[in-house]
Amino acid sequence: MTHSTPSHNSLARWVGALLLLMTVTAIVAEFLVRGSLVVPGEPAVTITNLKAHPGAFKLGLFGYTATFLLDVPVSVLFYLLFRHVNKTAALTCMAFRLVYTAMVGAALLLYAGSLQLLLRETGEYALSAVQADAFGHFLLMWFGDGFSLSLVFFGFHLVFLGWLVFKSEMLPRFLGLLVLCGGVSYVIDNSFRVLLPGVQTLLSPLFIVLGMVEILLAVWLIVKGVKVARSR
Repeated sequence: MTHSTPSHNSLARWVGALLLLMTVTAIVAEFLVRGSLVVPGEPAVTITNLKAHPGAFKLGLFGYTATFLLDVPVSVLFYLLFRHVNKTAALTCMAFRLVYTAMVGAALLLYAGSLQLLLRETGEYALSAVQADAFGHFLLMWFGDGFSLSLVFFGFHLVFLGWLVFKSEMLPRFLGLLVLCGGVSYVIDNSFRVLLPGVQTLLSPLFIVLGMVEILLAVWLIVKGVKVARSR
């Protein structure tokens, strides 16, 4: 028989709340800051935008940092929620998200270095103004590449998470399939971004839609909670 249990529902609602909080901080950093200030293929325009909006540039660093810090407790909570389904799969799921977090956290150093160079005080570094601007822009572009690479690992995390959701019977199976498909889209999207950028651009709208499934999962966890199979 299937019952709701307070412990599992508590875990579910905590992870759902953290996922929604991460969504807000990620949207601020990725779309409202980097997406609006960085102009692909236009380094001079990008540098001008970043220097003209130093507060937004710094807000982006805060938003990314908050997002990646929250990935750690979310990884652990997902493990605790699904370890009874398959402990090996739950550990693998957690490991992929933690590897992603470590990679993107390291890449964040490039964002911080870019910020320091582009918003530098005059003569603070042993570089000319032109060199400092160029290097700062180069670091920011590298952050974007590192972020994309790390999202391949995040995609594999979602593949395992989707499988766990599907097998658990704690949540609707369609939700597990959507999360799994979202994971596959992350892997393909960010692999194509490097290997086949033309194809990635063409399929980008589909990848964006599939990439939003974690938000649906978060809302479901908060509103509906989970159910765990038990014998009478």
